[in-house]
Amino acid sequence: MARTILLAIAGIFFAGSAFADTQTVDVRAGRSTVIGHIGVYNSFTCLSMAMQDMRVSRAPGHGSVRLRRVVGRMTNRQCRGKKLIYYRVTYTPRRGYRGSDQLTVDFKAQVSDFDAQWGSHAVTYRINVR
Repeated sequence: MARTILLAIAGIFFAGSAFADTQTVDVRAGRSTVIGHIGVYNSFTCLSMAMQDMRVSRAPGHGSVRLRRVVGRMTNRQCRGKKLIYYRVTYTPRRGYRGSDQLTVDFKAQVSDFDAQWGSHAVTYRINVR
C-alpha cells in the first residue's frame, strides 16, 4: 500500500527547512504500483502549499517511475475534505525482474504563506520487487 508523505507546514516556522524521508515498499513483479503520494499543506489553514521542480533525481535501476499531479481530498481529522494538490509516485519493474531497487524524488515546497521562501525536500523509495 502506498504511504502518503504530507508535509504539514506551520506558517513561517519552517522557513528555509529541508526534509528527507526514506520509505521501504514491497511491489509485485510485472505490475505498475503506486508506491507513494507527495503533498504539502499548511496545518493551520488546510490549504495546499505550492510545489515546484518535482523530479526523479535518482532513477530506478531495474524499472521506471512516473510522477503524476493529482487533485484530491484530505482525509486527516483536522482537514478532512479539503482540496489537496499532490503527486502520485508509480513504479513499474522491468519485465521479469525480482529483487531490490531504489529511486529518489526531489522537489521544492513553499514554506510560508507570507513570502516566497522555498525548502528543498527528498523522498527515497527502497523497493522490494517480489
